[in-house]
Amino acid sequence: MVVTNVDDSVKTLTTSHGQQSRRAYLRSLKQVIESSDVILQVIDSRDPLGTRIHPAIEAGILSHYDKRMVLVMNKIDLIPKKNVSEWLTFLRRSHPTVALKAGTTQSRSNEGGKSSGVGQAKGESALSSSSA
Repeated sequence: MVVTNVDDSVKTLTTSHGQQSRRAYLRSLKQVIESSDVILQVIDSRDPLGTRIHPAIEAGILSHYDKRMVLVMNKIDLIPKKNVSEWLTFLRRSHPTVALKAGTTQSRSNEGGKSSGVGQAKGESALSSSSA
């Protein structure tokens, strides 16, 4: 067997593998969406629009499947409270939105010395502090 152009065969192999990987991902995503009651879309509070799914894809998912979507704005402790409040107001125009602050070892040690070293969400306190 004589290979005349190695670059083309490698490119074809890479493209083929990339397409197979994408198809496998989309197949898995479809199964997860079909088996879910609610879709949680986690977005980073430092860049809510940049970490959110494209609106066309979001609309496609919600129109094709009879599902509800909830936005989860994570890492609210990394931006000013005023910005959190403004983003929540903006995001809640399209979907129900909750805000979460990831706990740190230092903040947990102030809560009675319970520190496991694993980041845990502080849902209720985050929501009350974000609405202030």
